[in-house]
Amino acid sequence: MRLLNTRTLALEAFMGPPPPYAILSHTWGDGEKYGAAKVIGSAKKAHKSGFKYLWIDSCCIDKNSSAELSEAINSMFNWYKDSTICYAYLSDMHSPGGRAEPSVAFEQSRWFTRGWTEDGTLTTYMQLQELLAPREIEFFDATWDSIGTRTSLAQVISTITRIDASLLEAGLTNFPCEGFSIHTRMTWAYQRETTRLEDMAYSLMGIFGVNMPLLYGEGQSKAFKRLQGEIINKSSDQSILLHRSGRSLLAKHLTEFLPSDAFQHSPKSLLYVCESADSGIQTSLLLYPLGPDADEEFLGIVECVLANDPSKLYRPALRLSKTRNKDEFIRMLGWHLIKPSPTLNQVEVVNKVDGSVVTIIEQHKLQRQVVKLRQSYAGPGEMYPFWGSRVYLHSIVHKTSLQLFEYAKCHCDAPLPVRFMQPERVPGTEDLFIMAAISLVPHSGDKGSFLVILIFGQFSRGLHSQSFPDRIFPYLVSLRDWLSPEKSSQFNPLDLKFVQRHLWGLPIYKTNSPFDYSKIESILLRDAPKQDSTSRFFMSTPDGVQIAVSLDWKRFLEDDVLYFEAEISEGTSNKPKGRPRGRRRNASPLPPEPKRRKLPS
Repeated sequence: MRLLNTRTLALEAFMGPPPPYAILSHTWGDGEKYGAAKVIGSAKKAHKSGFKYLWIDSCCIDKNSSAELSEAINSMFNWYKDSTICYAYLSDMHSPGGRAEPSVAFEQSRWFTRGWTEDGTLTTYMQLQELLAPREIEFFDATWDSIGTRTSLAQVISTITRIDASLLEAGLTNFPCEGFSIHTRMTWAYQRETTRLEDMAYSLMGIFGVNMPLLYGEGQSKAFKRLQGEIINKSSDQSILLHRSGRSLLAKHLTEFLPSDAFQHSPKSLLYVCESADSGIQTSLLLYPLGPDADEEFLGIVECVLANDPSKLYRPALRLSKTRNKDEFIRMLGWHLIKPSPTLNQVEVVNKVDGSVVTIIEQHKLQRQVVKLRQSYAGPGEMYPFWGSRVYLHSIVHKTSLQLFEYAKCHCDAPLPVRFMQPERVPGTEDLFIMAAISLVPHSGDKGSFLVILIFGQFSRGLHSQSFPDRIFPYLVSLRDWLSPEKSSQFNPLDLKFVQRHLWGLPIYKTNSPFDYSKIESILLRDAPKQDSTSRFFMSTPDGVQIAVSLDWKRFLEDDVLYFEAEISEGTSNKPKGRPRGRRRNASPLPPEPKRRKLPS
């Protein structure tokens, strides 16, 4: 460790424990390059206070040594913690009647928003660890006039940073960070700024007592997930799961830990270890099955409590979906709050936004279980049995002229013969899903006459509990008959949410007025085309285009693939017989076709 001699301004190196020293915390102003005046001013202040040595980031680290820089960043928290006092220099604050530069109020100083500072070649830790780690902090304005100490300004600083005033008053020596949940400590850094993306994660290592190598260039999301992995290896605190990152197991960004969600440790939290496992996290949760099928969705009650609840009984609960593997789950969107109901043998599930009761569950159905939580983007057929399966598009053969019909390029520069689909539920139904949308180039010169084939699937036992739908069928429509010109320009076959929102515009619904969502399923199933003995569906458009579609599940390596093949016959009413024999160009090479499995009608 290098320290600056406050009398000679020379650097001195110490291999063992250093002598008592003061430490400087500051920010870099616009256009500031070297900060010589700041170094001299802080050295004078330290020398006047009886300190022989001072540590400053701008001159006590060899910027040209990557090894020393990495060591310094991993040691920074302890250096601030071991200092006798920290001088916080607020260069954007000026005393009344002092210099003519614009001044800001204490709570508006950039010192409270900067996570790091940079002097052009070196980036170092700032603010959060410098606020918490030292035994005491004294704040100074630009002219080195004292503003106050962390202890005397604890209530003001607590309002600015949302950090508990008792921690600011006592310091980490008497009030360790471990007394606060991981979620709470994440919110302390909410809306902090960093110069480099990865620094948002690296600057929090000291707050959580972890170390990890610095990999600039890996990106913010990867750095933050690595940080969370190190935290999980050290702590059993399950509040790290209470972020707002959708189905992701770990948060992708610091801002996904919202300050409005405040949690404290549960008295039992130390009993249930939270640890990293292959592609996920292993921990213990109280599980409750939701819905009639106990193999689908669960509530997983987390071992922490809502901080602002005086009873300390409100508990967060994750929404989980079971995988095919025993005791493995993936996270679903959102989470709820659990609280006791007036009936002691029941528990209320409460909406965390408005406090309304979502449902009431029986306590005797709660079961403690060691579970493995996995990422939701695992391989097709593993997490969601159908979600993420592939649709393989064969070339389409034109019956009359043997011209090859290309698939619409979906507003991209290249065709997409293999697509990853995520089914969307048909509004007003429980078991019917739109699984794919396949668009063809115009069969005439009119761009509005794109042909679109929608593929529907019916899952009677729920989408998550069966690998294949009980029934699958196509629906043929011309884009001109379905959508307005304005909406047609927005149509993208890969955007199933768009398709879902506009199902009401299909001709099959327009002919069944008045429109009623409750009739959608019966109308679709009633008018769905039937398969013939060759497992093909025959459909036609009002302008005479007829299409024979083959849908078949096949196995390609370890993936379940739905093979789609179509034959177009334009201007004739005769149904094509046998399999299409037209010329196929640019067909993707495939392994020998396995024996076909007929779909249930």
